[in-house]
Amino acid sequence: MLSIALSLGFALGWILGSSRTPEPPLLPFLTVSGFRENSGELIITHVYGETIRKAFELENGRILWKNFEVRLNAAKVRVEGGGRLNGRTEGGECDFRAGDVLSLPVEGFRRGDELLLIYVPQGRPLYRAVLE
Repeated sequence: MLSIALSLGFALGWILGSSRTPEPPLLPFLTVSGFRENSGELIITHVYGETIRKAFELENGRILWKNFEVRLNAAKVRVEGGGRLNGRTEGGECDFRAGDVLSLPVEGFRRGDELLLIYVPQGRPLYRAVLE
């Protein structure tokens, strides 16, 4: 009887010890270069973390934001041409995943400009900076 109780205790302990709650995915970690006065290009690199599914559409360098937005002073940045994902100007509906590099032309920034990178499904800013 004692051996049955010990066996059941051991089995229950093993089951409880081996079942873990899955870790939530890491939010995307992004870096930005080119956010300075007189810059002609903004470069956003997805360093690691969760893939942003259906982040944007890319056609002929035009970017249409979907689940990811680049905002300047609260307004979505319009990219009518010159946008590239990993050097390509075509891609259709794009995911933005670790290792990807998104570049877009800009007309330059001024002191006081605020740059926000928004993860739309959560309404959460992934990056925020003010040009000083």
